[in-house]
Amino acid sequence: RPPPVEMMTLSNIPASGRQYEDCVNDVAVIALRTATVYAMQLDCMKVRTPLSETLMMAMLDAIPTTLMPKLVDQEFCGLRYHMLCFLERLPYLLFPSSVGTIRRGVIEALNHQEFFMCDRRCLDVWRSILERVLIQAGDEDLSNLVHPATASIFKSTDSQMRSRVRHV
Repeated sequence: RPPPVEMMTLSNIPASGRQYEDCVNDVAVIALRTATVYAMQLDCMKVRTPLSETLMMAMLDAIPTTLMPKLVDQEFCGLRYHMLCFLERLPYLLFPSSVGTIRRGVIEALNHQEFFMCDRRCLDVWRSILERVLIQAGDEDLSNLVHPATASIFKSTDSQMRSRVRHV
C-alpha cells in the first residue's frame, strides 16, 4: 500500500529556503495551467457570460504589469512556457481587447536582447502568439516591429531592412 500523499496547505509550506521556492513554483504552474484550460474552454464555447467576462477582464488587467515583464526575465525561465501557453490560448476573438492589452508587451519582448534565450518549445509558442496577436491587430509585416540594436537614423533604408531581417 502506497504511503498517503500529503496535501500542500499553507500550514505545511516552509517559511523560506529551496523548498519554499519549489512550493511557490508548483503553485504558480498549477495556477497557470488552470487559467490556460479555462481560456481554452472559453475559446471553444465561443460564449461570453458575465462571470467569464469578469474573470477575463481581471486577468487581462494583470497581464501587462505582472506577466509580460517576466516573459524575458531569466529568473522565471521555468515558468515561461506555462505563461506563454496561457497567452497563446486566450480567447482573442471573444475578447478583442485582449489583443490590445498584450500587443505592446509582445512587441517589447520581441525586441528584448534575451528574447531568443529560451528553449525550442517556448519559441514555438511565441510563434503562435505572434501569429494570433499581431496579425489580428493588423500588423502583418513583422519587420516594422523589430528594431535591431544596430538601427540608426544614419543608415540607409536598404541596410536597415537587411539588418532587421537578420535580427528576426
